[in-house]
Amino acid sequence: MHVRNLAEFFREGLEKFQKTKVRPDRPGTIYAVDFCDSVRWNPEPFDEGTKLIKVINQSLSHMTYGRDSTARGHVHFEGSEHVHGIVKLMRKTWEDFSKSVKPEFLRPQLQEDIIYWLVEHTKDWSVRFVDLGNAFEREARRWPGWKLDLTPDGPAT
Repeated sequence: MHVRNLAEFFREGLEKFQKTKVRPDRPGTIYAVDFCDSVRWNPEPFDEGTKLIKVINQSLSHMTYGRDSTARGHVHFEGSEHVHGIVKLMRKTWEDFSKSVKPEFLRPQLQEDIIYWLVEHTKDWSVRFVDLGNAFEREARRWPGWKLDLTPDGPAT
């Protein structure tokens, strides 16, 4: 569910923003482009037609025939094959998004507030939030049978 939310965050509003540099008129909805003066991340992995988004949607939707691996249109997803690549893709996209953020959102006080709330809301986790990606990377490399760097659409780049 969180990957789908992040995918929408990075995907929605891009077409209008890239043409006009104006955010889409959707009151109440926040997209990555709302914080940026350019788009330096690759939104293509999050297009509705990708296998990644299809498998996420079929995994989260109400009961569907699409969850049956024999159903027509089923997209193959296997945690040990695809989770590492999806995490890597999201980390790369976040890093590229961070390079696109408008200067007014990079004020020291705002950055301190973000760090404070990330720490506050994850203080009971066994791994600190800022270390989560690296910890997962280390563990995934040790798990037997895990394939690295793959998403349902192919290599995470």
